[in-house]
Amino acid sequence: MQYFLRKCTAVSRWLNYLSAAAISVIACLVTLSVVARYLFDAPFRFTEELVGLLMSAALFLALPLAHIERRDVTVTLITDRLPRPMFRVVALLAQTIVFFFCCAVAWDAWHRAAFALRLNLKTEAASLPLAPWMIVMPVSFALLAIVAVLLRPRREKDGK
Repeated sequence: MQYFLRKCTAVSRWLNYLSAAAISVIACLVTLSVVARYLFDAPFRFTEELVGLLMSAALFLALPLAHIERRDVTVTLITDRLPRPMFRVVALLAQTIVFFFCCAVAWDAWHRAAFALRLNLKTEAASLPLAPWMIVMPVSFALLAIVAVLLRPRREKDGK
């Protein structure tokens, strides 16, 4: 099980690097668009569209590693006060819910991406194909579902 978690962590790190690259491209694109607007009075017409696609991709690409490194938001007001046996039951229930939620989102997102691919849908201003951007979401949530099963629950007060 640890072997699979290490592999998922490695893949998640690469996805996180792609997320950081997307954020860097956003910063450069917005800067260049502002410069083009004020110096040449000719802003890029596709900036808002591409920034939106990059932002959503960056978010979904960063989710798996955030969950693995436990940098996501957790509310532990009740679970930290539970006795250990009860905590394990609640943690297992939570993992199960996260797993099925991620599977459902990945399934639905995959069908939407396949639909966009089948119809060759494109963005309005830049005519970028939408399917590659839409595939990021099901991949991310599928990886999150796997990670949800592989990660051991941890109590915040124990630090484990």
